[in-house]
Amino acid sequence: GREKLERERREKGLIHRGIRWGGVRGKRRSMSVGSYGGAPPPLINWEEVEHTYTSCYCEENIWKLCESIEKLGTLDMQRDVAVAIISNHGQTVPFWGHNAPDDVVVWDYHVVALLRGPSRLDSRSSAWYVYDYDVKDESCPMVLAEYARKVLKKDSLVLKKEYRRNYFLLTGASFLRNFSSDRSHMRNEDGSWMAPPPTYPPIMARNPEASLSLMRILDTFRHGEAEVTTEPQFLSLYTT
Repeated sequence: GREKLERERREKGLIHRGIRWGGVRGKRRSMSVGSYGGAPPPLINWEEVEHTYTSCYCEENIWKLCESIEKLGTLDMQRDVAVAIISNHGQTVPFWGHNAPDDVVVWDYHVVALLRGPSRLDSRSSAWYVYDYDVKDESCPMVLAEYARKVLKKDSLVLKKEYRRNYFLLTGASFLRNFSSDRSHMRNEDGSWMAPPPTYPPIMARNPEASLSLMRILDTFRHGEAEVTTEPQFLSLYTT
């Protein structure tokens, strides 16, 4: 039908013509947090996890999630929790199934958490689960392989170079210790907010000597520094 045709046209734009839509983080539409119907990995008492969500501030949402998980004390933040900051040189990265009217949306960057727990298929082995607060249905958290298929469209699309996602990876411990954001990227030229900020103070690095600000990380994508990981490398690292 028409809906399918329009979706195909949007997807072809990413492959052939490089059409951009959706918006940058600061111009993102108003969204509400999705419900979490997917069973969380074992080792976590999901009822005890505090979920703090502010639309357009994905990096802070994930930081608060990691902070809450750290307080539970059931996972090793260095070994079993990771954070992926996703962007590229042009800051045009597509995601499917996010909380948006369109089936696909292109962001300047996005942030998700990964937690390791027993596999749902074989409890004797482990698997990485993705926590993405902007997935619109009830399937999150989901196993990384499923996330790659549904949200990244890894198996069904070959993206043009300007839309290929790269990853800046941190352990959960490093993210909590070194990350900071003064929210300056969410200010208009006149000083007004592009989107209402969280009610709590901006995130400051626990390590006073850290320089891992959000803006520095985004500069890393623009300048193509070595610490950025390609999507095939990222998926290989966390699915094996």
